[in-house]
This record gives sequence, C-alpha cells and structure tokens, in this order.
Amino acid sequence: MDDSGEGQATVVTPASAGSPGPAAGPSSTPAPAPAPPASAPSSAPASTPGAAPAAPPTAAPAPPARPPFRLGYRPELDGLRGLATIPVVSHHIVRLMWPTGDHWVFPGGQVGLDLFFALSGFLITALILGEFERTGRVDVVDFVRRRLRRLLPALLVMMACLLAVSVVGERYSPGVLLSSTGWVATFSTNLVFDRPIVELAHTWSLSVEAHFYLLWCLATALVVSRVRRPYPVLAGLAVGTVVVVAVTRALAYHDGVDVVGMYVATLRRLDGPLLGALAGIAVVAGWVDRVPRRWAVGACVAALAVLGVTAYRTTPISPVLFEGLFTAVAACGAVLVVAASLASGSRLHRFFTARPLVALGTISYSVYLWHFPIIMWFHRNIRGWPVAGKIAACVMGSLVAGVVSYALVERRFLRPKRAAAPA
Repeated sequence: MDDSGEGQATVVTPASAGSPGPAAGPSSTPAPAPAPPASAPSSAPASTPGAAPAAPPTAAPAPPARPPFRLGYRPELDGLRGLATIPVVSHHIVRLMWPTGDHWVFPGGQVGLDLFFALSGFLITALILGEFERTGRVDVVDFVRRRLRRLLPALLVMMACLLAVSVVGERYSPGVLLSSTGWVATFSTNLVFDRPIVELAHTWSLSVEAHFYLLWCLATALVVSRVRRPYPVLAGLAVGTVVVVAVTRALAYHDGVDVVGMYVATLRRLDGPLLGALAGIAVVAGWVDRVPRRWAVGACVAALAVLGVTAYRTTPISPVLFEGLFTAVAACGAVLVVAASLASGSRLHRFFTARPLVALGTISYSVYLWHFPIIMWFHRNIRGWPVAGKIAACVMGSLVAGVVSYALVERRFLRPKRAAAPA
C-alpha cells in the first residue's frame, strides 16, 4: 500500500505546450506603454506586445486517495501465533507431567494467552474496519456467522471425540458431559468455570474472545454509523475501556476478590484484546505507516524482552499481574503485532516468518483445543513412564491432533466459497 503520492499527473500550461510566438501585428507600430514610476517598481513582468495572454496559475492536483484497507495474508502473524503457542502448551504439560520442574519451563505461560488476545483484537479490528472502508458499513450478522464458522467446527469435533472417550471410559455421567458441552458450545465456560469437566477448562479463553468479538463488533458498527471520523473515537473508546479494566481489576484484587475468577472473567481481561484492537485501528488508519524500520525492530526487541521476563518471573496468579502487569504485557503484545510487520526485511522479521514457527501458528487453534485433553489423559492413565517420555508424548500427541484437526476440519471451513458457475 503506497500513499506517498507518486505518479501524480504533471500540469501542462499553454506556455509549456509549445504556444505560438507573437502574432504579426499591423504595419503601424503601437505606442509603447508608459514606464512605471521609479518609486513604484512593478513586480509583474512586462507583457510583450501582441503576445498571447498568460495562462492563470493552475493548482497542483490532490494526492491520490488512500485505497481501502485490506489485511491480506501476513506470515509474521502466523509466526507470532506459533510463538504464543509455545509457552501456553509448555506450561500446561510441564505443570502436570513434571510438577517439580515447572519453575524451569515457562512458569508464566499466561504470556502466550496475552499475546493471543492482542492478536485476536488486532485481526478482528482490521477485518471489521477493512469491511467498513470497502462497503461503508459493518454487517454484524455476517461477522457473527463468520466467527462461528471459524471457531465452532473444530471445537465441536474435539468435544465429540472427548465425550465418546469419556463415555467409553465411564469417567463422567451423561448429564455432566452434556452440560459441559452446552457451556463450551455457547462460549460460557468462564461464567461457570467450576462446572464443565476439567478437560475443557482451557476453553475459558475462547469465551473471553467470543464475548469480545460480539461487544467490539457492535460498538464499532455503532460508531462508524454515527460518527464522521470514527477512528479517533474508536481509539479513545479502546483506551478508556483499557484504563477502566486495569484500575477496577487492581482495586478488586486488593479488595480480596477471588483471583481465579478474575483471571478468567471477560470484564477483567478485555484490556488484552482491546489493546490489540487499538493496534488494528492504528494500522488501518495509516497512523504507523511512516514508522522507520529501525524503530520497529527496537520495539520488537523491547516487547519480546518484557514478555520473556514475565514468562520466567511470574505465575498466572502473581499479584503484580493483577496490579497492572496484565495490561503492560498486553500492550507489549500489541506493539509486537504492529512492529513485526513494519520490521519487514530485518533479521527479526525473518525469525517471525521462519517456516517452523509459521507452520505451528497455522495449526495453533487446533493444537490449543486438543493439547489439554491429551495432557489430562496421559496424566490419569499413564503410570511408570519417565518424565521425559510423558512430556514428549504429550507434545507429539498435541501436534499430531492439531495437524489432523486443521487438515480435516478447519481447512474445510476456512476455504472461501467457490464462485458460482456462469449460467
């Protein structure tokens, strides 16, 4: 996307287009015009007798309008998804398979979820505002349909397999299984966190994202339909809400509110996706188009450093997270999302677009869905294996399940509809 104004038309005036010389006048020479007084020199050039009148000055044309925004495929975003997957899955595996070593391997694995939240906020906002720029409106019903088409198929297949295994193993009663399915399928897990079966506990983050999708789409549709310049208003709305969420969460923590309930509550975690949404607004509006690449690289390095330190110096319920670090980490995630694209051509960008990282990011949703049920199955049923063997089996099982789910389920629903054949 280039809005630098290159390729503007050159203005051609009569003088520059080969205008004819002075016309041949009559035989009698006209009297010359009197010279201006010496005390008032004229700044305009004297006209040549018989010359064509000078053309009026022509205003330079306005630069071309910025084309409607289209996100397109950005492999660095898949790379960031892959990067976010590593601490989340590693934290869960090590915590259950090697409890005495969880302080060595991403004890603060929640930073992966913070990065996921920022990515979701960015992508959703870019899609919504891109649609607005192309069509002049936001179709809320179509947006919800597309989000359900993206989230539900792989989720329902995972739950069907899990329920079948649970019935055969007689671990849960049919009533418990059906109620758990209902909570998960309606993205309500975080509202009743202690009710679904433990194999589905990780789906609370999907509930947070689904709630954000709906609330933010409605808010965006309202703003763009009522406000002439919607981007500054949306940015202010996002910033204001982030401040409210961060302050109320810190106050609730010091008032003794249950930390687990706050950790999974939508209204306590909206700062993550909203900071990603703010990044999306900045990109769509073109506010970061002229950021130098060296600044983007520096921002990436700083954000990665904060995420890395947080991953090794905190746990999911560390007090400092609720006192403001959740918001700071989410802000670093949003910076990383924007700067990773602006750093194109750098070594850091090549790292984000490395094939293994991009491949992991491509299947990250399915890996996230399947990894926790697989970990719980190994935790309950495999005895006598060495720790390294159980960890390796969980990693391989999660990756294989992710590949199969992506290939057989996700891709079927991610493919664009084929164009109708001509009549």
